Amino acid sequence: MRFIFVIFILCLSWESAGAESLDVPVYELSDEAAIPDLDTSQVVLNRRIVHKKKFEFSIYSGVVLSEAIYLPYNFGLKLGYYFDNTHAIQFYGSYFMQGLGGTGEKLETGQITNIGGTGVQNIFVSRAPSKEYELGVNYQLTAYYGKLSISKNSVVNLSLFGLLGANAFMIGGEIAPGLNIGFGQSLYLTKKLSLRLDLIGQIYSGFDITSTADKPGRAGKDLSKVTNTKPVTSDFDRSLLIDTNVHFSLSLLL
Repeated sequence: MRFIFVIFILCLSWESAGAESLDVPVYELSDEAAIPDLDTSQVVLNRRIVHKKKFEFSIYSGVVLSEAIYLPYNFGLKLGYYFDNTHAIQFYGSYFMQGLGGTGEKLETGQITNIGGTGVQNIFVSRAPSKEYELGVNYQLTAYYGKLSISKNSVVNLSLFGLLGANAFMIGGEIAPGLNIGFGQSLYLTKKLSLRLDLIGQIYSGFDITSTADKPGRAGKDLSKVTNTKPVTSDFDRSLLIDTNVHFSLSLLL
């Protein structure tokens, strides 16, 4: 038994002596772990639309969804600057179409009566001041940028952003300041051209056009008769008003 054990040990020794050693070059040896690096990540690889340090010029048309008395349409221009791919500032100005909307026409023709329980049969709202112009500035924060596959060979880029800023309306020669808050989306048709949609909530210090109707000290200046003296903007009380404005833009990245 001891003899068999010795023969076994000698065989192992002979195989070890006959084995060839492998010389692996140092440069083929990995000194890094095979575990992926999860701390260093990129949201989008090969970003197609680069905003950093670029201007964006836009032409837009808008609709005030909450406007019932006057025409809700406005038109304007925007100029934005991107500090990087996330943060931007945007300046804009717009002009409001003048005229009455459906409710405004009904108020003037007496189709809406007993307004506010006052017994007033008509309100000639065309004699009251309405929005003329608007200037504003918004801070823009891009929350998401990505790609959308339309087909196998067609990809479009889009971004989602939030807005926070200030506005100032010109109403009958008086300034009505306020604040903006909203969000929107840009859909890029090319690297420079995009379609943009903004939904903006606006709160501002406007004028209550019904405030002259029940003020004894303003007799003859209310809107209940077309023969009354036409009031000026300062005859109306200031009131905190809220609007919802939608902008449809064609934008060019410069």
